[in-house]
Amino acid sequence: MKPLFLLLAVALGLLSAVSAGPAVIECWLVEDAGRGRLAKRPAALLLRQGPGGPPPRPDLDPELYLKVHDPAGALQAAFRRYPRSAPAPHCEIGHYVPFPASADWARSLTPEQSCPRALDGTWLVVSISSPVVSLSSLLRSQSESQRESALITMATEEGRRRNICV
Repeated sequence: MKPLFLLLAVALGLLSAVSAGPAVIECWLVEDAGRGRLAKRPAALLLRQGPGGPPPRPDLDPELYLKVHDPAGALQAAFRRYPRSAPAPHCEIGHYVPFPASADWARSLTPEQSCPRALDGTWLVVSISSPVVSLSSLLRSQSESQRESALITMATEEGRRRNICV
């Protein structure tokens, strides 16, 4: 009977670890509106995808439902102990352009002596803060045709702890 109880306890522990924290984080996509002005549009980070997905919102562009593929679990780990009673975190998303490294020592890091092709594409910087958690993350948009393994898929910094997923 003990092995069955232990197996059940482990299964429940894994289930609570997977389902802990919010599945959707409401965000603002902040963009340059020209002439020194900023525009913001509602967006949503989908941390966990389940059957059916989130209910559609009329004020949210369907392209701004951002499904986060987090194989290392860095974002989920940040929200694993997020209390249900805590206020929703503030979230802001902006476009990010990685610049090529101009240092001479960096040229030998790749055979083509420039930024790897895996760094091409759309990058977003996400800042999330609340009384419980505060983190920033770089996310790379991945189109259906870009399913190859990238050198860097996500980098997250939470407080003083730094996670870089390669």
